[in-house]
Amino acid sequence: MSCQSGRYYHYANGIDRVLETGDPEDTWYFTFLKGSEDYSLNVDNDEAHGDKITIFVNCKVKAADGSTLGVVGVGLETAYFQKLITQYQEKYGVGAYLIDGEGNVEVSAVPGDAGKRNLFEEAAFADMKGHLEAVGSYDDEVWYTGEQSTGYRITRYLPRLNWYLVVEKNTHEMQQKMSNQLLLIFLVAVIIIFSMLAITTVILRRFNRSMVRLAEYDQLTGVRNRRCYELDIAKRGLSLEAGSSLGIGIFDLNGLKAINDAYGHQVGDAYIKEFARLLVRIFGEGAVYRIGGDEFAVILTDSDEAQVRMCWERLKKEMAAKDMGQEIPLGASFGYAFYDKDRLNTMDAVFRAADEGMYQNKRKSQNETNMGATERKNDFESNNT
Repeated sequence: MSCQSGRYYHYANGIDRVLETGDPEDTWYFTFLKGSEDYSLNVDNDEAHGDKITIFVNCKVKAADGSTLGVVGVGLETAYFQKLITQYQEKYGVGAYLIDGEGNVEVSAVPGDAGKRNLFEEAAFADMKGHLEAVGSYDDEVWYTGEQSTGYRITRYLPRLNWYLVVEKNTHEMQQKMSNQLLLIFLVAVIIIFSMLAITTVILRRFNRSMVRLAEYDQLTGVRNRRCYELDIAKRGLSLEAGSSLGIGIFDLNGLKAINDAYGHQVGDAYIKEFARLLVRIFGEGAVYRIGGDEFAVILTDSDEAQVRMCWERLKKEMAAKDMGQEIPLGASFGYAFYDKDRLNTMDAVFRAADEGMYQNKRKSQNETNMGATERKNDFESNNT
């Protein structure tokens, strides 16, 4: 979801709809934006996926100044939890429910229970309402006795979902016929609880890994983004040892605006992706970062100028040999600089020197083009000398 346009994007359908403040289906979004939490979980029907009841894990995407750019989310269908609960209920003869703080059933083995059944209105669970009103959240194991039922109930609070997992067994008939099986059933219930907690933990860990990927990697090219570059170069600069080398290479695609204007942005994106692929192949995946629209940075560790020149010559040959299917060839400008304790003694200074070298290279290439030279040299400029 984009804060600027209000559009809701779906991974399969593209633009799904525009979020409206007056639409009850979109209330969660505007409430989340106003809150202080960076992520949240809510249960709702997924309009973009057939109105299936879904657990949404949502996370704010923020700019460098701390403002919120939008919200990304992962939807987990409750049908998965429902299937798991049904399997345990059929196998072990226990009732298992996921309920909210007001006793409303969110997930159970019976599809019609969700949103319609309230456990607090039933004798076996009526005492839970008073406990929740007194302490806010709680875990317990209790035996209950009523006119029509006798049994035990285990309750566990799931803070990540703000739900309660309730496992219940009516032992009225069992006490008459199979009292010696109580311990076994109790252990089974404990297994169910720990299984559900383990599943929830695995799902949230996978979500966290996805959020890290979104935060550190460029979605178009698959290489690391500017935020990751700034963190990595600062860390490497602080740990720079005597005798080791550390440099920065700056690349900028040539003629991307002309490509976009002539063939469209999809073709321009293809040029960017192909250039990133060549950089990764030559400099290594861990060294390449996309720091702007058509601008890339490479962190040069334990390298010297001869090695950098060799890599640049190889890159120029591979760009020249690449047929992009258009009249405009794949090309780039390049500049680099290395840390120098006497002159370029900060990583910011190294970056500026490399950037200036890149622009000198770009101006040189443009001048050669304007002069109509038959042999264009795509040499780079170094600000280390």
